[in-house]
Amino acid sequence: MGKVIYGLLSLAAVGTGAFIAGRHVWLQGLPADEVPSCGPGLDYMMDILPMQDVVAMVLTGSGECANIDFSLLGLSLPAWTLIGFAILAIAPLRMLLMKSRG
Repeated sequence: MGKVIYGLLSLAAVGTGAFIAGRHVWLQGLPADEVPSCGPGLDYMMDILPMQDVVAMVLTGSGECANIDFSLLGLSLPAWTLIGFAILAIAPLRMLLMKSRG
């Protein structure tokens, strides 16, 4: 039972990271005229807003999120992060599949 709980919690954490990275990749792929407007900086928001509001504002995206500041082999850092989360998902998925077989 512990392996199932650990596998599900791990998968939830990896899924959250993959969702955020995927959203960032999506923002970077938008045409310039469709990118959401820029908001205040993260440090400023964390100083004045409750954490729940900060997370909501970060997930709605802002204009500077669409800038590609770094790329490696033609992929942006959020794209590489998304690939990393996909690789990390293998371990909890394997754990859950082995538990369901055994």
